[in-house]
Amino acid sequence: MNDFKPPFFLHGGIITDDSEIKDIDSLFDNLTENFGNSYIIYSLLHELCGKMIKPNQNLLLYPDIEKDTKIINEESSCAILLLQDFIRPAEQQFKIDYEKWYELLSKINVPLFFPSLGINSCDGIKNLHKRLSPEVVKILKLVADKTELIGVRGYVTQEVLHNLGIDNVRVIGCPSFFKNGRNRFVDKKQKIDMNKVVYSAEYNFDLIKGHDVVIQGNNKELWNVLCFDKSVYDISDYNYKILKYAKPVVFSDCQSWEEYLSKFDFCLGVRLHGSIVALNSGVPAVCTNPDARAEELCSYLHIPYHPEFLNESNIQKIYDNCDWSDMNKNYNKLYDNFIDYLDKSGLMSAVRGGGNLAAVPEFRSPNIKCGLSLKNKILLNDFISIRKTSSHLILKLARLKFSKKL
Repeated sequence: MNDFKPPFFLHGGIITDDSEIKDIDSLFDNLTENFGNSYIIYSLLHELCGKMIKPNQNLLLYPDIEKDTKIINEESSCAILLLQDFIRPAEQQFKIDYEKWYELLSKINVPLFFPSLGINSCDGIKNLHKRLSPEVVKILKLVADKTELIGVRGYVTQEVLHNLGIDNVRVIGCPSFFKNGRNRFVDKKQKIDMNKVVYSAEYNFDLIKGHDVVIQGNNKELWNVLCFDKSVYDISDYNYKILKYAKPVVFSDCQSWEEYLSKFDFCLGVRLHGSIVALNSGVPAVCTNPDARAEELCSYLHIPYHPEFLNESNIQKIYDNCDWSDMNKNYNKLYDNFIDYLDKSGLMSAVRGGGNLAAVPEFRSPNIKCGLSLKNKILLNDFISIRKTSSHLILKLARLKFSKKL
């Protein structure tokens, strides 16, 4: 009998069953609106267990204190909360029930870990510790009391916590960056194939036109078209253009995301984890996101960071200005620091210390079906001119005529 207990992720995001991707609402909720969150968990499980296993988890928006506390304390080896950009100014903070989360965290009796705490702000980081809401500070103080060593994304986060009187902190970056283990190396080719360029987000139609693009999150309408056959008639003009002129894809399985990116020569865009997944897939990547979260993490991990190219359309120019040699040179040192954190914090022993991990089966998330249905492909081809030039009434008549044909 194997008494191994899986870790419990307090901010889930790994798809564990087909039922979690049955419709757009369940997919959107279970990926926590951003597939990049899944990749952090996926990576951390590889680092802790040597393979992907099926974890226990819940969703940040829906804590069930009685149920979750029972599963955590009785059925899990430890609890892990990934607060990657939790430290935000009050006016930008997440819309969650902080009191419920404080109560849940207070009732956890198994070891509790925070290996990816970070800041974010869209309007600068000056005096950030003074701009936090009381409920966020209250949870951060509890976090410090409940764990041996907090893992933070960079030195800005460390300073904010220090200003709050919290110093049991180690700067480690993000677990996702170290998923491949030691000696990861990303090679810069002298020349890239422009047909093998992928964007990490759909943020600017003029830039992504003609290119592959990963719809990583926060575009529920487009996910619904690609995965659940929502009609293209009723979507925004922007998403209509993406479907017509770009090559969008969606994933619910991290390994499939890695396999997809591995065929490209260059990845660029605003999505931080889009860049990290590409790097782990052996593909040079650059992040152009101007927010504080991306700047802090790219600085610490030496990921090429060029927000000045946010709206640059000359891909060759961006590529020529990127250098991955500093990232490669520093990788093993940062990796060793991260593994030392897993050891010193007690997280590695908490997960591996009980039961026979070798007997636990490897797990792979089900992957969502992504693509346009035949009906939507026909609509895109037949009605593009109508959408551009005709009135809403003409569009309705065209829709009625087409639906009768089907």
